Amino acid sequence: MNRSNHLLGFISTLVCLIFLGQSTHPLLAQDEETSLLQKRIDELELRIDQLEKQLEESMGFQEMLETGGFGWQNMMNWRKLEIGMPEDEVRSILGAPIKVIKGSRTLWYYPSIYKGFVSFDQNGNLAGWNEP
Repeated sequence: MNRSNHLLGFISTLVCLIFLGQSTHPLLAQDEETSLLQKRIDELELRIDQLEKQLEESMGFQEMLETGGFGWQNMMNWRKLEIGMPEDEVRSILGAPIKVIKGSRTLWYYPSIYKGFVSFDQNGNLAGWNEP
């Protein structure tokens, strides 16, 4: 009987230890999961900050395009041209050409595979253009 009581006590202790081990395990798992979630939140907040910074830069770029930045490379600038504009006004809008051909008409070429150019009459006024 003594041996039976001893075995019963051992089994009771074992069951208690197993129960305690199982009951504390979820708490440890929750702490670990909380820690991992907090780390993920921190990473996501950093990515959001980076994306917001990129968005601000992009909006600045868009604003520059809309207000006439990048000279001849900006199609909005080509659309500002008007027949009769003097050369210096065209230069202020499109920038300096890469090639100038003088003749009865003066041609200014801008670097583009689509052959952007402007032409001026004999008085130096804008006579026409081809957008790149």
